[in-house]
Amino acid sequence: MKKITTHELERWLAAEEAAGEAAAEQAEAAFAALFSALPLAAPPAGFAGRVLARTGLAPHRGLLASVWVRLALAVSLAGAGAVIALVPGLARGLAAVLDPVALVAAVPGLVAAVSEQLVQAVALAVKLLDLSRALVTPLATPSVAAALLVALLVAAAALRLLHHLISTERSWPYVVDAHG
Repeated sequence: MKKITTHELERWLAAEEAAGEAAAEQAEAAFAALFSALPLAAPPAGFAGRVLARTGLAPHRGLLASVWVRLALAVSLAGAGAVIALVPGLARGLAAVLDPVALVAAVPGLVAAVSEQLVQAVALAVKLLDLSRALVTPLATPSVAAALLVALLVAAAALRLLHHLISTERSWPYVVDAHG
């Protein structure tokens, strides 16, 4: 890359002003010399990476690239190892505390309690269904639908008027400035 001088620029402009085939070739040569002296345009460092990151096409860092993820994984593996080491002793301790006969006897009571909760959930669902029917039934009549349509049109007209007032009356010349 060489420095552009005003001489090269003047030579090109003079060749452009001249008429004829030879002058056109001289103008092209002067133009090529002028452009060869221009610096090459290059984007700043990191430009391509920023563009790719914004478009979502940048290569993503791996899951284990973060120190915190690796630390969490190590702690999780250590915890899992500790649990695996303790499970055989824990299972023997629970077997001693929980009698299998007592567990079998508790199953019918558990099934009954779950069934009661299921019946209560179904009763609540029936009540909610009745409530939704009570709310939807009036909306299905033409008079209520017309009233809702009128209310919607009034609200839309009010919004349009408010938008018009805000956008057109941004400067009020008749308001006196308190500081002036």
